Parts: sequence; C-alpha cells; structure tokens
Amino acid sequence: MKVVILGLLSLFSITLFAAKHTPVYTILNNQDSDVFIYKERIAIYEDSLAKMTFDQIFNRKKSLFELSIQRNLVNSDKETAYWLYFKLLNQSEKSNFRLELYDFDIDEISLFIPTKDGNIKTDHIGFSVPFKTRKVYHKNPGFDIELASGDSLDVFLRIKSQQSNILKPVIRHYQSFIAYGLKEYLILGVFYGLVLLILIYNLIYFLILRVSHYLYYVLYGCFLLIYLLTQNGMGFQFLWPQHPEINPYIDAISLSLSIVFLLLFCTSYLQLKEKNLLVYKVAIGAIVVKLILFISQLFLDYSGFYNSIDFLFFQLCFAFGIIAYWGNYKKIKWFLIAFIVFNTSVFVSMGESIDVIASSIFTVYALNIGLLLQFVFLSIGIAESIRDSDKEKNQVLSELLAVREKNESLRLTELKQQMNPHFIFNALNSIQSRILTDKKDEASKFLVSFSKLVRKNLEISDLDQISLDEEMNNIQLYLEIENMRLGDSFTYEFEISDEIDLETLRVPTFIIQPLVENAIWHGLMPLETHKELKISVSLELCFLKILVKDNGVGRKKSKKKKEDGLHNSKGLSLIYERLELISKKSKTHNTLQFFDIEIDGNTGTEALLTIEI
Repeated sequence: MKVVILGLLSLFSITLFAAKHTPVYTILNNQDSDVFIYKERIAIYEDSLAKMTFDQIFNRKKSLFELSIQRNLVNSDKETAYWLYFKLLNQSEKSNFRLELYDFDIDEISLFIPTKDGNIKTDHIGFSVPFKTRKVYHKNPGFDIELASGDSLDVFLRIKSQQSNILKPVIRHYQSFIAYGLKEYLILGVFYGLVLLILIYNLIYFLILRVSHYLYYVLYGCFLLIYLLTQNGMGFQFLWPQHPEINPYIDAISLSLSIVFLLLFCTSYLQLKEKNLLVYKVAIGAIVVKLILFISQLFLDYSGFYNSIDFLFFQLCFAFGIIAYWGNYKKIKWFLIAFIVFNTSVFVSMGESIDVIASSIFTVYALNIGLLLQFVFLSIGIAESIRDSDKEKNQVLSELLAVREKNESLRLTELKQQMNPHFIFNALNSIQSRILTDKKDEASKFLVSFSKLVRKNLEISDLDQISLDEEMNNIQLYLEIENMRLGDSFTYEFEISDEIDLETLRVPTFIIQPLVENAIWHGLMPLETHKELKISVSLELCFLKILVKDNGVGRKKSKKKKEDGLHNSKGLSLIYERLELISKKSKTHNTLQFFDIEIDGNTGTEALLTIEI
C-alpha cells in the first residue's frame, strides 16, 4: 500500500513539474466559434529589463516560463516586458483563425510563431504604433493565424505596456471573427449615433434659448463621448490613427474635462447658487480640485487612484441632485433617475470585468447602455425644466398683458371723455352766438337737437362699441346742429352700401364724428363757394370702410392758414391714438388715411377710416 501511495505521489510530482514549464494545448474544434485561452493554459515570463530576444526565450522556455494559474493581470513599467507562451491544437476542419486580445491599449505586442521549416513568423502592433501598421483594421489588437487541421502551434507573445491589462486571449474561426466584428461595430455605431443625435438636439436648443446648462451638458457629453472612444480603441482607429503618442493622455484629458463640465451643468441646472449657496461653493471647490488632479495626472501615473477619484466626482453630482430634491426642488426627478441608471451600469460593468457577473452582450456594453440612458433622461429633464420655466414666464406675461389691457381700456375711456367736451364746447358756442344775436327760434331748435345728441352721447359714453346704425344717427344729429350753426352753408349726404346690416355691424364709439367735424371746420369753412360733404360706408371682405369726403380748400391751403396743419386737430390725434390701442387690444388692423382731391381745378379731401370687423 505504501508503495502505491509513493508511486502516485511521484507521478503527481512529475506531472506538476512538467505542468509548471509546459502549457496544456488549447484545442480548436468545430463546435466553439470563440475559444478563450484561459490563464491555466498560458505560461508567462517577466523580463524585468525588457532585453530578452525571442531566440533566448525560445531556447530557455522550459526554464523561464511558469504557468500563470494565479496571474491574470499585467501592470508593467517602462523597463518590463512580459512573454506569454501557449499551445494550440486544431481539431476543426478550418485553417484560418484570428487571435485577439480584448486589451486594446497594450502599448506593444509582438507575435512569434516557430514554423515547421525552422523560420519564425512575426508581427508587431500596439497602442504606441500607428494604427495603419495593422493588417486588419480592428480596434482590438489581433493576429491572423494559419493552422491546418490536425496540426499544432507554439505561440509566443511579447507584451510591453504601461497600462493595466487583463490577459484574456481569444481565438476564433475567421468567419466567426468577421461576424462578431460586424455585430460589434453595428452596436457601437448605433450607440454613438444616438448619443450624437441627443447632443446635436441639445446644442440646437442652446443656440435657440441661450440657456447655459444646455451648453455645459453638450460639452460634458462631447468629452465623455471622446473618453468612451478612448476606452474601446475606436478613437485611435478613426480619429487619430497616425498619432499614437496622444493615446496615454487623451483619456485623462477627455474624462477630466467631462467631469468639469458636468459639475458646471449641475450648478446651473440645479440652480445651486440661488437655492443652496453652501452646496454651490462645494461644487466650485470640486471643479478646482478636479483641475488640480488633472494637471497632476499628466505627470504622475496612478491610473487606479485617479479612476476611483473620478468615480467619486460623479457620485458628488448625484449627491447634489439628492440635496436639491430634499430642498423641495421636485423638478429634477429625471436628473436623479439618470444617475441611478448610470451607477447601475457602472456596477454591472465592474462585476463583469471581475467575473462576478456572467459575461453577455448586455454586461459587456452595460456602461454604454447606461450612459445612453443617462443622456436620454437628462435631456428629458432639461426639456421639462424649460417647459416649466416657459409656463412660469407665460403666466407672468399673461398677468402683465392683463394689466396692460386694463390700462389700455382706461386710456380708451379717457380718450372718449376728452372727445365729448371738445364737441360740447363747440356746440354751446353756436347756441350762445344765436342767443346773443337774438335768434331765439333758431336757438331753441338748436338746443332741442343738441339735447338729443347730448343725451344719446351720455347713453353710449361707457360703451366701447355701438352699432353702425346708432353711430350714423349720432352723425346725422351732429350734422344738423353744425349746419344750423353755419347757416345751412353746406349740404351733406350719406351713401351706405346695401350689403351692410347697420344693426349688426359694430364700430368704436365716437370714431367717425371727429372726421366729420374736421372736414367741416378745416375743409369747408374756408371755402367761399358751394360746400358739399359726403359720407360713404362700404364693406370689403372683413374690412368696413368709412369715407368722409369734402370739396373744401384741401390740406395745402389750410396748412398755410393753420400752423398746426389741417387734419391734425386734437380730435384727429385722439383718433390715431384710439385706433392704435384698439388694434393692440383686439389684434386687428385699423387705419386712418387722408387723400387730396384735385380734379379740373376743384380741390377737396378724403378721409378713409378702415376698421377690421
């Protein structure tokens, strides 16, 4: 029994010693499209001076390499290189394969494959090498491998990088690699396309509304988008393929600037300065601290430390939102939802990277999905805040318009009250002149007509509008009084279109009488020959046109006699002001125009009043 135990122990020791130096074959078959080369099947050697050649490595591989059962992370400095050694056995019917590493940011990676004819197949790519040197334009570093069915290969990889890299090589049939690559680029294309559309949408809103947090949000999204491009290699592939020297800096620059603009967005969107001055000062202090850390990050390489600090800045913004929400600022619910979704995606992505959560398309792209949803929810929140702000502005504007309308109504009443004394004063002067000249019968008749007109004016003085029939009756009374006052020196007539319903159409009160008065006093009175006055009313579409026409001296002669000018009397000035106020209040188009008449030596004036009904 002891002999058996000792034999088994010896066999196990020999097997363990052999396994320590020689990796087990990774088998390629027809069933699996993706074959991961697990760490238990990879031997690794750390070249601390980075001076070993492949010949030295190959000749001493049994003494140098050890299996990487406990080692899956390479974090080298400028003076260290790592050699990976694994074996492939092809039991499939295919011969073309693609070896790929998910670590897109490996600075230098070289492939060495000893061939049966004694030669060495080599290839060299990396994050510090121009992208155009790659035989296949794919964001992840990879190599084409030809391995006939039933054959095996020894594969050596030399890796030199200043980044922290998880070594998880995968080998695929070439057809599978093409299908996978197309699917991956399609997903990323849709993601970046949607993010760009959201940012363009918000940029347009900023250009229209000039609201500062729209600009901060767009800049945050742009720099975060650049950071994401640096984190999957697509930025190096499409944006700066000939400048690998900026790869070590672009991620720190883009992420730092995105955090700065995110903090500025929070201060503006959450209205921290107006609602919580202490939190606002904390936010400004955080911006200063981030800028200091950003400058130090350009010279010091502690990526793990900076990544943790950057994550805390995002949580600080989340905390600002919670504080604002507790401060009774309920409009930011979409802001909080956006950060909850973002944090969830970060934890899912971290869990997938350390194998706590099973890998799938949703976990691999969890961060992209989370950020896309964050952009969507933040856009909804901003749009909702603008909508609420517009509601408040519209409410204030409505109140101002109500006050303005009230003031305009008071002003219209004031103007009508000014027009009444103007007419009454003239009429009383006429009655007085008849009494003084002992024309009692005429004075009595005059007084009866005047009393009717005054009573009628008192009845309508508080009205904004009256029927056209009432207005014409008032003009009729007024003309009778004026004609009596002037000794029947002029004739007048009315011409009203048949299509006009006098009882239905309504016009502003006291709007026509000043035009008739102006025609009599400034047009007909200076005329020595026969005086004629005609009042025409017509309807064109939705406009009522009232034409007051006289055959008087015309405006030119009257202007020579009156320094203030014909048709520029106090009554006309009031009409112009009333028309302007009525147009604003009722949102209608009302005008007053004057035209000179000169036909065969005869002069005159036309006053055209146009009222939209």
